[in-house]
Amino acid sequence: MGHRGGGRSVHHNVLVAGANAVSVDAVGAAIMGFEPTRVAHLALAQRRGFGVADLGPIWTRGNEIEQARCP
Repeated sequence: MGHRGGGRSVHHNVLVAGANAVSVDAVGAAIMGFEPTRVAHLALAQRRGFGVADLGPIWTRGNEIEQARCP
């Protein structure tokens, strides 16, 4: 299966779930190697009060983000 832009498929084998979609997406972005507050839709959602994109106050359970990270 081809990928546009020459990218490759990366399987992280982790499950990310939570009560706040912005925080869940922020953790997912961090696992993929992105800085969540620099992801446009996450920064906008945080500014509008929909949730937290800054990883500091987000509590995770299980593996730490650094353990699951695979850019």
